[in-house]
Amino acid sequence: MEMSHNKSHSGGASLSNHLQGNLPSPSESQTWGVSEPAASAGLPPEGPYQIVSQQSGKKISFIYNLNLAGGAFAASNQHQTGSYLSRIKKALANVGLPYVILRTTPGDGNCFFHSVMDQMNRSEIKQGLPKHAQNIQDHMALRQAVVQVMAQDKKFQAIESAQFQRNDLLAQLAKPGESKQNAWQCYLQEMSKNGYWAETLVIMATAVFLQTDIFLTSEQQTKKFPWNEISSFCEQKGSPITIAYIPGQHFQSIHPDPTIPRCYHCCAEFRSSPLEHLEKSIVCQRHYEIRTLKSSQTRPLCQKPDLRCDQLTAKIGLINIIPGFEICKNCKREFKSLNIFLVLKNVKNLMT
Repeated sequence: MEMSHNKSHSGGASLSNHLQGNLPSPSESQTWGVSEPAASAGLPPEGPYQIVSQQSGKKISFIYNLNLAGGAFAASNQHQTGSYLSRIKKALANVGLPYVILRTTPGDGNCFFHSVMDQMNRSEIKQGLPKHAQNIQDHMALRQAVVQVMAQDKKFQAIESAQFQRNDLLAQLAKPGESKQNAWQCYLQEMSKNGYWAETLVIMATAVFLQTDIFLTSEQQTKKFPWNEISSFCEQKGSPITIAYIPGQHFQSIHPDPTIPRCYHCCAEFRSSPLEHLEKSIVCQRHYEIRTLKSSQTRPLCQKPDLRCDQLTAKIGLINIIPGFEICKNCKREFKSLNIFLVLKNVKNLMT
């Protein structure tokens, strides 16, 4: 597959052309971005690519050459931003992923890093971050840290899938007669700049830096393969970062919606609690706080709350019903106060 280089924003030209000497130098206030071919072109939606590992002799699979690039300077336009959000919401609904957009990710050329920063504030993500990532306060600090990983991290550089991705990238960027090392240094210099679009190799490095897998979904995913998974290559897997993207245009942070009775990973439906489903699927457990789920199931709920022992409280409770749990006056067990019809029935009996 060939990699295309599309314009990103101001200046509107590709880094590929810059390296070929067709554009002014970066000092002349021009900035360029790199993107890749149409998502999953010639590949299944989940984007697996296999090579034989030179280290183990086994086949390894990874995301390769998908159009994971994006910066979305056009998203500064309110109409365009609404279009992106509408497409992402439709894609989530079509696949059945129970996720919502809590905050619109800015489309200023840094949308990938913005979306990751938003995800890092999720409690289940935040508590699993390594110490070196906990002091990252903004998207530029994150960008610089990720560029450092690509430039200096021996662990990242030893990952075969990253090597394969980098070699293919440099084959496209290097001008005739130019060394790959020189092209690589130029790429790192550009990637460290504000507004420069992220792409697949950057996403891989981000996952390694945060020691957190990154799950991406787009309108090209299917119910069978709802995610593109970018591995952090960490043995201990915590809750993954979840991001939706418009191929070649924009990244948007998405959050799991606990009110939708479907699995955060595979979209399987369940009645009330996902625990029974999660016991059968270890891979799905990574998206959940299992301890929290189990603790919420330890105490049986009262199915028929008896309010007759305190008629005054019952009548006041009719006015002040709020989401959450109340205590049954008879058996002292909890019942869901959202079950308003059941509560109303009991109060109606008191008044007749």
